[in-house]
Amino acid sequence: MAEMKFSVSDDYKKVINQRASSLNISNAEYFRLLVNLDISLNRYQMLIKNADYLYERINSYQQALGMYSTPIVDVVTHF
Repeated sequence: MAEMKFSVSDDYKKVINQRASSLNISNAEYFRLLVNLDISLNRYQMLIKNADYLYERINSYQQALGMYSTPIVDVVTHF
C-alpha cells in the first residue's frame, strides 16, 4: 500500500473530520472509500457505455438482416 499526502483548506479539514466521525471511520478510511466509489462509478459508466454500444450494434445487425429478436431481460442503456 502506498502513502499519499495532500493539503486541504481548514474548512475542508473540519468537514472531512466531521463526516468521517459521523461514519465512525478514520479520515484515511474515508478517503479510501471515496476513491473506491469514484473508481467503481467510473467502471460502471464504462460498462453501461459498452452495453449501449453493443445494444446498438445488435439492433443495426438485426435491421440489416431483417431478423429480430427480443431480449429475455430488459437492457438498461441509459442511467
